[in-house]
Amino acid sequence: MSMLVFVFGDSIAWGLYDDRGGWVGRLWNGRSHLVYNLGVDGETSEDTSKRFIAEAKVRGANKNSIIVFAVGVNDSSHMNGSHRVGLDEYVHNMEGMIDQAGEHFTKKIVCVGLAPIDESKTVPFILEKTLSFYSLDRHEYDLALEKMCNPKNVTYVPLRDLKFHDHLSEDGVHPLSSGHAMIAERVLQVLSELG
Repeated sequence: MSMLVFVFGDSIAWGLYDDRGGWVGRLWNGRSHLVYNLGVDGETSEDTSKRFIAEAKVRGANKNSIIVFAVGVNDSSHMNGSHRVGLDEYVHNMEGMIDQAGEHFTKKIVCVGLAPIDESKTVPFILEKTLSFYSLDRHEYDLALEKMCNPKNVTYVPLRDLKFHDHLSEDGVHPLSSGHAMIAERVLQVLSELG
């Protein structure tokens, strides 16, 4: 029987700039599990938290499923001078989704860390001039996510050490196909351990 994997995230999870469905698309690739890519361009943890229960439920999430959250880069970004989602609110949103996932669906929960960015290209962001992405903020949100996962027995997948400089698109945030492959390799290792 196929294992169901649900990936909730932003445009990086969705696979912007990649013709193979990003790193999430590479998780399936003929393996014995079904992967739902529920990434939405531009989403923050606030946006994801409003939809994830309904979307997982309608697709049949259960106690044997794996739920993956890959959100946070947009939260850490600045819009018109302030964070889109403050750090405390980000942690609160992530804790809430993890708790709800465990209560309604499964204990097999994964949080994918925030991928490196190239700040020299992201202030301001080429695709949206009111946005800016800063490496220090991204790092701070990523550390907060990791710290929150540990006591909740949630698997955290670190991406901060990936040598991403040559694997980012010209916008400095979204991975090229080679970057998506690097993320997929990390996440697949975790899925094989959970499955």
